[in-house]
Amino acid sequence: MQRISRVTRVYPGFDLLRILAAGGVVFSHAFLIMELTEAGEPLKAATGTILGLYAVMIFFILSGFLVTDSALRSQGVLDFAAKRARRLLPGFLAANLIVALAICPLFATEGAMAFLGQPVPWETLGRVLLLQDPSLTFPGRVSFFPAEGDAAWVAAVANGVLWTIRIEITCYLVVGLLLLVGMLTRGAVLALICAAVFATLTPAFYVSDYLNCLIYLGPSFAAGMALRLLLPEGHRADGRIAAASAAILGVLMLKMGGWREVEGLLFPLFAAYPLIWFGQQERARLGALGRFGDPSYGMYLWGWPVQMLLRALVGPGWSGWAFAALSLPAALAVGWLSWILVERRFLRRRPPGASYRVGTGVSPR
Repeated sequence: MQRISRVTRVYPGFDLLRILAAGGVVFSHAFLIMELTEAGEPLKAATGTILGLYAVMIFFILSGFLVTDSALRSQGVLDFAAKRARRLLPGFLAANLIVALAICPLFATEGAMAFLGQPVPWETLGRVLLLQDPSLTFPGRVSFFPAEGDAAWVAAVANGVLWTIRIEITCYLVVGLLLLVGMLTRGAVLALICAAVFATLTPAFYVSDYLNCLIYLGPSFAAGMALRLLLPEGHRADGRIAAASAAILGVLMLKMGGWREVEGLLFPLFAAYPLIWFGQQERARLGALGRFGDPSYGMYLWGWPVQMLLRALVGPGWSGWAFAALSLPAALAVGWLSWILVERRFLRRRPPGASYRVGTGVSPR
């Protein structure tokens, strides 16, 4: 059975969380792109995993929560699919077309005309747009800056964050399928979580990069789904529980042996509730960011290309910290431009400052 929820929960902090997560990805990539190694990235040294990957898991937790709510409030699977396509695809298509056809030719090793006149770059772009390749890269054909040895591959990667997009779309498809068959319920999401645990702990499932990434990020999306479906209507997150969960997570990340083997499961388990708590906070007018749109997706999509351009411009010799300080504002600015010029044109307008309102559609019983 499903019924209309009469309770609206507002999450003004989600805007800031998404921007911080996008910034975490840009921060981590600053070390790889400038220093050609992740060794100096602080979370890499402390936990074995870069901040950017934790930030991606945060994105997926929030996405699982909000996309599930979007499905519950949709008029059907076609309405849900249309909303997801309008949010995800315009920015994705625009970023890849501009980077591949306008930026990469400037750094083509054989010249711009020769690059555009060969079939291989077009085939590469096509595979990326069809979600067949995890990154936009042109080895041997594009070099943003000189690099040799094991790190030479970095100079040829025009955008290295696209691997998450096809995992995100896979998660959307799962939600859409559950909506189609009338099984977007608490029981179904608990079954998904059990399947995620089983897959994570079963080496036989790790047979391709795509499945490896899905197994790694799927639990985060499922954790977000679970919170949307399991939390009672009108629930106000308890700050004490959130703080305890965050503290346990910090100890596990820093002290647990074998953390990297199970972080895809344990991080969302302990991070999801604190994120919901933070999302409900109205202090410091966190929701005011929503009045200016949502630059987080554009910041995420454009962060790597912006950093590659800056690296080509300023040259080597900077620390990862200094390069992060330079590239973070630039990536945020381009993220705003992506929102203003591309993304918002395809979305229904939200009331100013509304941030994320949850619980105005149907909910499972």
